[in-house]
Amino acid sequence: MKKYKGFTLIELLIAIGIIVILSGVVIIALNPQEQLEKSRNGQRKAHIEALYGAVEHYIFQEGEVPACITTTASDITNCVAVIVPTYMTEIPKDPVCGNGDSGYLVKKNALGEVGVRADCAEGGEEITAGTW
Repeated sequence: MKKYKGFTLIELLIAIGIIVILSGVVIIALNPQEQLEKSRNGQRKAHIEALYGAVEHYIFQEGEVPACITTTASDITNCVAVIVPTYMTEIPKDPVCGNGDSGYLVKKNALGEVGVRADCAEGGEEITAGTW
C-alpha cells in the first residue's frame, strides 16, 4: 500500500475557511473608513494651523486684520492676494471637498480676533484655530 504525502481536500478547505474568517475579523476591527477619516482630519489640522499662522503673521507685520476677513465666514481663497506668496506659497485645499474653494473658512469676531475652520471635517469633528 502506497502512502501519499500531502493534505487532503477537506484539510485544505478547513484551513482556507479559517484564514477567510480571521481576515474578515481583522478588516472589521481595523475599520478602514474610520482610519481614512482620521488621516484626512489630521491633514486638515495641519492646513488650519498653517493658514492661521499665515494670517497671524500678516496681522503682526501689518498691525491690522486683512480687509478680506470679515465677520461673516468666507472661504480663505478670498485672501489669496494677501497671503500668497509672502506668508504661504499656496492656499491648501481640503482633501475631500475643495471644489474650486479651499474648503477652509475664515472670519473675525467683533473684537477683531481671527478664526479659521475646516468646513468639511469628517466624523463629527470640529477643526478650528483661533477664535471661531
